[in-house]
Amino acid sequence: MAMASDQVGQLVTSGDVDALAQLFEAKAVEVARVNSLRAAATVPAEEQPLDITAATCPHCRGMLFAPTTLLDGTTVCSPCASKWAPSASAAFDAQVGADIGFGTNVNRVLSQVLTKCFPSAVTAAALRQEGTTHFKRGDVVAAEASYGRSVGVCPHDPTTMSNRSAARFKLGDAAGALADAEAAAALAPSWPKAMFRQGQALALMGQPCAASTAFARSLALQHDADRERRQPNGPQHTSDCIATRKTLAGALEAALKADDASAALRAAFENLGGDDDEAAAVQLPGDAGAAAPTVELQSAREDLDCSLCFQLLFRPTTLACGHVTCTPCLTRILDHAFDREPLCPMCRAQLGPFLTELNREARRRAPTNRYSHGGQMVAETVALSKIIESAFGDEYRARASDVADDEASEHHSEIPLFICSVGMPGVECPLHVFEPRYRLMMRRCLESGHARFGMVLGGDHMEYGTLLDINQFEQLPDGRSLVKTVGASRFKILSLSERDGYSVGTVEMIQDVEVDDNSTPDDEYLMRVGQYLKRAAGDRLGDPPENVEHLPFYIATVCMDQEEHYNLCFGDATRTSHSERARQVRERIAQLLPELDSDEAVGQPMSGSWSDGESES
Repeated sequence: MAMASDQVGQLVTSGDVDALAQLFEAKAVEVARVNSLRAAATVPAEEQPLDITAATCPHCRGMLFAPTTLLDGTTVCSPCASKWAPSASAAFDAQVGADIGFGTNVNRVLSQVLTKCFPSAVTAAALRQEGTTHFKRGDVVAAEASYGRSVGVCPHDPTTMSNRSAARFKLGDAAGALADAEAAAALAPSWPKAMFRQGQALALMGQPCAASTAFARSLALQHDADRERRQPNGPQHTSDCIATRKTLAGALEAALKADDASAALRAAFENLGGDDDEAAAVQLPGDAGAAAPTVELQSAREDLDCSLCFQLLFRPTTLACGHVTCTPCLTRILDHAFDREPLCPMCRAQLGPFLTELNREARRRAPTNRYSHGGQMVAETVALSKIIESAFGDEYRARASDVADDEASEHHSEIPLFICSVGMPGVECPLHVFEPRYRLMMRRCLESGHARFGMVLGGDHMEYGTLLDINQFEQLPDGRSLVKTVGASRFKILSLSERDGYSVGTVEMIQDVEVDDNSTPDDEYLMRVGQYLKRAAGDRLGDPPENVEHLPFYIATVCMDQEEHYNLCFGDATRTSHSERARQVRERIAQLLPELDSDEAVGQPMSGSWSDGESES
């Protein structure tokens, strides 16, 4: 450290302001890094109910004013929406959200809750915005007065203190500007702008060395914030520091003109590593404190019921129009966007562009998540979730348990059933899903982690079905999906019921009953027929199954119709007998393509056509 201090003296002597600024900045960055590591190792105090930090704007760091929720679930002040820059890990592009209406309407539920629980803080935020409006118009005196009234209502909002510091700086009140800047830094120790305000005030007071220290710290805090923002799930505070190395160099240049520049700048350099006592946490008083009074909590509870299911909001999500629903309730609405435009159930605002963007995002993520679907992309309103979970934790946990039970794909030993055609074990079965009930069913299958469902022919054939595994899910922009599945096993339906529009059933798996090793004289022949058909059909048929017991089903796709497929899978003679299925398929091959009914012929090119027998799902 002494060596660095000597270097300061050398640079003062040489008058190299740029190098001196780099040295100050590097020292401040190192100190900030150490402080950050120290803070990360500190165990945070237990949160109090309804912590007001959940209602803090991540852009301006003040109490939310006219809160508006963006496409990615972040809530900011309405005036901050156009300036918000999410972190590198954010799911959605901020401009895309703005283009489809996010950031223009107040979050109605959150606004009501904050007004009831923190009335003084909300009033102070409105006065703060009034002052900002005056400031932008150039009426600094009126701005300073509005900020003063805001401080009088809630004296511990760092943004208001910073803004009043800027106004007092403009008015030439250096002492007042410094006092406000120090208060802002104490309330928000990691905020670069608060430290920059200190630098401004100190420069105005004719203390360039102290100003240099403040500007260097401001730059260091910004470096730290930018680094954290680049981390996955890192903090999303907007890069709002207005200090630059040029600002620091200007203060250092002013300091160099003093007679005792060398000693003063050495001292300023050493002061970069000073203690952080001034940044101690400050508790907000009255209704701007950590917890709202019980009576106000209960009053706010009335506003936290979903308008669709009339229960406590679960994973609340906010639409562009400002209305809030549970995420599961919203996805149900979007599931029905098949033959009509999806609308907000409260105000009838169009949700079509929102649905399209969710599905586009799901498609963008498909390379890393084969089960990516639009419903997964619905963003939870973080600020509202924090308030609900902290203030009504027991009720929220009970609600989460109920939702998990409702949304489980395999509900109380029942499996979902897709009524469409005959699925066969080991055989690929591509599906085009467009009906609202099956959109819901597929989404539940994917989110459950099982990624499987039953396929049933329907009509007079509801006694048996086949369990299908989902291998690939492709979300289309309009909400439809293309699903690639493969048959896994067959089952008998013991009981049938309906759940949210689609069928579910309690089933019993079917097992073959054979003697010895279950192999037949036809197996080797069928294996060669399967390879032959694959060569002839190319990608249309898929690869032959490795399990020899699945070969009859694979070959049957090109030589039998749907009714015959059903009988092959579930007929009395074939249901539990692989050897009987193999015999029947070989007989059918002999009938349709007699030229293949010899071991030698299987290796020869096919002269006939069998493609007309291929089934579609």
